[in-house]
Amino acid sequence: VSEAALGAYREMAAAAIAVGGGNKDGDQNVLYYLICLSTTHVVWGMEENKRYAASKLLKDDGVDGGGVDLKALQVTLKPHLSKLAPKLLRACHDPNAQTREQMTLLWNSITGGKAEGRAVVKDNLSVTIDALCNDASSKLWRSRVGGCGALAEIIVGRGWEELGGGESILDEDFVETKTAAGRLLTLWRVTMRALDDVRGNVRDSGEGLGKSLRSLTIRLCDCKTAGISNEEAEFATSTILTWLIKHGLNQPCAEATQICISTLLGVVEVARAETLEPILPPLIGQLVCAMSGLEPSVLNYLQLRMGGNESESGERLESLRLQMAQSGPIGDALQKCVDVIKFSKLETKREVVRELGVALRNSVGAVSRCAVADTVNTLVNSSPESFKSVQLGNPNCVKLLRALYFASERERGTGARDKLVFALGNLSSLAPEGAVRVLIAKLCDNYERACSSNGSLNGRRAASAAVAAIASRSPICFADGGKKDLFARRVLPLSYVGSFDGDEAVQKSWSKVWEEGGGAYMEANSVDETKFGVRLEEKLLPSVITCCISGLSDVSWSMRKSSCLAISKLVDSTILAPFGDGKNERTIRRCDSAARVLEVLVQGAGSRLWNGKDILVKALAGVVKVWVEEGG
Repeated sequence: VSEAALGAYREMAAAAIAVGGGNKDGDQNVLYYLICLSTTHVVWGMEENKRYAASKLLKDDGVDGGGVDLKALQVTLKPHLSKLAPKLLRACHDPNAQTREQMTLLWNSITGGKAEGRAVVKDNLSVTIDALCNDASSKLWRSRVGGCGALAEIIVGRGWEELGGGESILDEDFVETKTAAGRLLTLWRVTMRALDDVRGNVRDSGEGLGKSLRSLTIRLCDCKTAGISNEEAEFATSTILTWLIKHGLNQPCAEATQICISTLLGVVEVARAETLEPILPPLIGQLVCAMSGLEPSVLNYLQLRMGGNESESGERLESLRLQMAQSGPIGDALQKCVDVIKFSKLETKREVVRELGVALRNSVGAVSRCAVADTVNTLVNSSPESFKSVQLGNPNCVKLLRALYFASERERGTGARDKLVFALGNLSSLAPEGAVRVLIAKLCDNYERACSSNGSLNGRRAASAAVAAIASRSPICFADGGKKDLFARRVLPLSYVGSFDGDEAVQKSWSKVWEEGGGAYMEANSVDETKFGVRLEEKLLPSVITCCISGLSDVSWSMRKSSCLAISKLVDSTILAPFGDGKNERTIRRCDSAARVLEVLVQGAGSRLWNGKDILVKALAGVVKVWVEEGG
């Protein structure tokens, strides 16, 4: 007889020992051993011994009919079913087919099978689940397989009270209790271990347990399910979401992470808004990060190989990726959570802003960063007080503002970068003016650094686009430049020079800053038109000239060319030319500016040759010509 053929006998012996441990009547133990032997041992299935097989020994007609009184045997074993059930159910899912067949026969014989068998499981559910969880965590792989299979069968359709009732468990490291929340978390831990088991059979059994557990969890969290009250659904939702956010989504096994994300989405879909509110901040952060985790990596590979992010095909694929993510199940769950925020407390909204900043800094995919940007845009319109709370001492809004820019600077995809910049512009309308001015000053420094040091095109585009978004979405920020008059002396002059940048996208961004930001500055700062005229270029002429001179002294050829083109534009628009009879204050200001420019242009004309020096010579000739012809 093979060892595998004796598997059922070993299971029966183990069950008999479990019964005998708490039984004083030796006859019942002997009787049970005989039942095990006659039902499972291969010798009783031989041709010459068929009269001793289970079909002959276990009959309903009693001893007089040639068999054991089955009903009497069931009555005798009924007090011991709480100990027998876990052993038998585990053996009914043994990896060996012969063991499963024989043990299933014995289970049906003892319990009656079907409805009667389900009633036995229901009466001893808590004890059975606890015992099977221990078996599913056993060192023996056959026990792990059988325990997971049995659990997957008996937990389906159970209620909160059937699992033990009680309140929710929100502690990060809970102590296993005999409540429903404790058993639910224990089941999830057992499932995670099974899905990451070294044995393939255990992983397969764990996969079935995961599906059953997912169904059970969503059922417990749905208050519309028959037999589940609102309070029980709230306990289940808060318990499982807290565990999934802290532990479930951080599993090292991909299969375990997938079942956790699937369960999380299902719970969010059926949960009530009141239940989600206490855990909204970490929930939103995890959902945002999960969006990139579920995206197929092949899409990013294709986008890079199809001509890069700047090509037309690359932009189309990027747009398709973002649409797929937004219309997916995680996008729907995230949208539901965002809709709940506007009805939440102010403290919860502040925490959401903080979590968005953390998620943006920790995210590894463009899809997640775009999800943060979309969430920020929604919150700016629906819950602006979430960001205005920074005025009470909460720095989360400022941190998020900076994180949006840093993310846009690193982003290579055009569509994703546009989303981040748009969110930056929206958020700037609610951020403190001082923080916005500091950020804009840093953006100007980054633009000049990108022009002069390594010629980074992405850096120039990111800086100019960020300033343009602020000027477009929050032009009122340009009304007050602070004590240093930042916008008149620094930002607007640089935007005028930057509008002649060699890159078309950078040109458009700086032109928008000059038009919209300059318009807001003109409205808020009225000056004497007889002295400064009506054009912004003339009002800011000394600062513009200072910026041009700085650009002419830059090591970057592109910055020099932009400055020369800006000077030529001033000359062509008669801003850098005499005004009237030449004895008025406006002409004096223009003359001083022209003298400063001529000195630098003459020095530049005498230097070595560089690409674009012809533009400098043209600018020099233009300045000299207009002042000579006008008699300056």
